[in-house]
Amino acid sequence: RHSDGASDRRALAGELLRRAVASQREQALSDVDLADLSARAGVTRAFCAPMLAAGRVVGAIYLDAIDAGAATPSHAWRLAIPSLLALSIDRDRAVRDAREHADILSIAAHEIRNPLTGILGYADLALDPDVHRDPRPLLARIRDDGDRLRRLLDDVMRLVRTQAASSHGAAPVALDVPAILHDVRNRLWATAEKRHISVDVVANKAGCQALGHADDLDRVIMNLLTNALAHTPEGG
Repeated sequence: RHSDGASDRRALAGELLRRAVASQREQALSDVDLADLSARAGVTRAFCAPMLAAGRVVGAIYLDAIDAGAATPSHAWRLAIPSLLALSIDRDRAVRDAREHADILSIAAHEIRNPLTGILGYADLALDPDVHRDPRPLLARIRDDGDRLRRLLDDVMRLVRTQAASSHGAAPVALDVPAILHDVRNRLWATAEKRHISVDVVANKAGCQALGHADDLDRVIMNLLTNALAHTPEGG
C-alpha cells in the first residue's frame, strides 16, 4: 500500500483492517458505511482481506486507491492471494514448530538416559549374588534417581504444554555446589564401582558459591561425569 501520510487515510485502513480481522472476512469500502471517512481521506476504493490458515488470522492484505477509475480487484484475486500467502506463512510456522519439538525430544532423550543409567547400575549391584551388602542404600539411590527422572519428565511435559524452551522462569537461588557434586557422585557410584574407577570430590561450600537452578546444574554435572566414566579406562 502506498501512503501519503494523511491521518484520515491511515484511520480508514485501520478500520477496515479491524473489521476484516474481527469477522475473518474480506472487507471492501463499497460494502461498509465509511463514506465520510473515505471522502476526507480522498480514497475512492479500498479493500482488506484477512490471511487465514487453519482457522487463524496470520496476517492481512490492504489495498486502496485515490483514482476514481482504478479497477476493483476481481473476486477470485481477492480470495486467492491472501489464501496463498497465509498458507506460506502457516507452513513456515509449522516447520519451525516441528524443529522446536524435535529439539525438545532430543534433549529429553539425552537427559533421561543419565538417571536411567544410575537406576540400572544400582539394580545390577543389588541383584549381583557375589556382592554381599545391605541393599537399602542401593534402593535409596534408585529412589533418588527415580525422583529426578520424574522431575525431568514433568519439565518435558511443561515444555510441550507451553512450548517454552526452558524451566528458567523461576528466579535463580544460591546453590550448595559441593552437595550437588557429592550427590551426583553418589548416584554414579554403582557405575564407577562396576568399572573399578575412583571418583573423588574435592570441594568446600565456602569456595564454591553460585546462583542458579539446582536441577539444571545437576544435569550438567551428571552429563560431564557420565561422559568421563564412559571414556575412562577400567581401573582409572
